[in-house]
Amino acid sequence: MKERGESFGPAAIAPVVVAGGDAGAGGCLGAVVLRGAAAFVRSNAHVLAGPEPVDAGATLYDAERRPLGTLHAHTPLLLDPEHVHRHDLAVFRVSPEVAVDPAIPGLGVPELGIFERPPKGTAVTCLGRGGVLRHGHVVEPECGMWVDVPRGGLRFEGLVAVAGADGAPFSVPGDSGALVVAAASRRALGLLVGGEGDVSVMCPLDLALLALPP
Repeated sequence: MKERGESFGPAAIAPVVVAGGDAGAGGCLGAVVLRGAAAFVRSNAHVLAGPEPVDAGATLYDAERRPLGTLHAHTPLLLDPEHVHRHDLAVFRVSPEVAVDPAIPGLGVPELGIFERPPKGTAVTCLGRGGVLRHGHVVEPECGMWVDVPRGGLRFEGLVAVAGADGAPFSVPGDSGALVVAAASRRALGLLVGGEGDVSVMCPLDLALLALPP
């Protein structure tokens, strides 16, 4: 975490610790959303909170135990192989003394507007952990996948499958939570959840926003 004047933004995160809880899986911040003077950051629930019950208002810290802000809301994650998840989303409210930057390095400020599922073949990109731009295309507009998280796994349905460009994987460990945007328009499409082999999956923002406003 960085102090005011050194603003942080998407993809600038180390493993996060929730007060009273376990460490999240580590990953990326997906998107900074400004609401007046307040700043909110979206990422995965398994990145910010881990697969355990955490109360809204819990303080979030970076890996060096410096406060980031407070957990605003998150979708619950259950380590039950029979339970089907459709969302993996958390929002935290950034502390007023901490500066944020909504721009994604190399991509600018994403377009946060009307969300629709991207059709097959849509070219996409995201900024992965470590500041690496990753490129790919949608291979399945709706799919399911088992995603490994600390201490178990989560069963998902309703996700979007993405393959990397030129045979490279679209994501690597640590990219979870990154915001995926349309390559041509920079329109926000979803939050990266995980991957298996050459295929990565994202939670589309049409589902994410319905599940957890703002």
